Amino acid sequence: MEENYNRFKSLLEYFVAHLEYLQSGENENSRGYEEYIEKYILPETGELDKNTFKYTGRGYNGDNIQNQIKEWCNYGNKTICINITASFGEYNTTICHLNWKGTWLNIRPQWNENKDTIISLYLTTEKRADAEPIFSSSLADLGLFKEDPANENLKNFFKKYMEMIDNNKNDDLLNNCISLLESNHNLILTGAPGTGKTYLAKEIAKKMNAEYTMVQFHPSYDYTDFVEGLRPIKDGNNIVFERINGTFKAFCENALKNIKESEKTNEVIQFESKFKNSIQKVL
Repeated sequence: MEENYNRFKSLLEYFVAHLEYLQSGENENSRGYEEYIEKYILPETGELDKNTFKYTGRGYNGDNIQNQIKEWCNYGNKTICINITASFGEYNTTICHLNWKGTWLNIRPQWNENKDTIISLYLTTEKRADAEPIFSSSLADLGLFKEDPANENLKNFFKKYMEMIDNNKNDDLLNNCISLLESNHNLILTGAPGTGKTYLAKEIAKKMNAEYTMVQFHPSYDYTDFVEGLRPIKDGNNIVFERINGTFKAFCENALKNIKESEKTNEVIQFESKFKNSIQKVL
């Protein structure tokens, strides 16, 4: 168990070091740089090796950023994933998180008022970035970035996080459904009304970290509702018809937009951030 505690300590330290290094503008004086970041610097150029160091990514989706924590992510048959997303070039958000693979059981960072230093880590059980903490501990209390082994506060933090995954309900059922869905790309849940089919479908989507939309088919629901169709809209004193996306097409367009956003490089993200700031100053 001591090995798990110390592995978990290193994982939390890397998570903090990664975020603070990027938020500082890649300052080599940032916390944890020598132990966790410097090994990715190319000696001949003094720059990050972008083939091995990934700024952003979703570990739960199998993105390469997960390789950066492969030494510390596995705990028996359970895996913790790292997920880093920049918001207009900024990394000081609670969108960035660690999670037990296949769940929304997360560890999120709490930043100081200046948004340049992480002061604590907290546990949540919801997808929302602004989810309420169910347990929190300061970095000082956790003893991070100290040469000492894991202290009692860190051990308690790890135990609570382990309890969250151990108590995750319907885990076997959800895993079985997910396995069937990944193999066949569709899944039909049958049963009498009120037996939990809709609830189970939503839980499957949550466990897969998937976006979803609920659609209820009925006799009056047709192609124009589901794919696209003409809808009357008011244009001054006239009524005109405009082609409007249905539920399915709108969902697909949002999915495509998310894919394109996730493929942006750090350079593009920083450019967009500077461009947005420039526009705001002009306006």
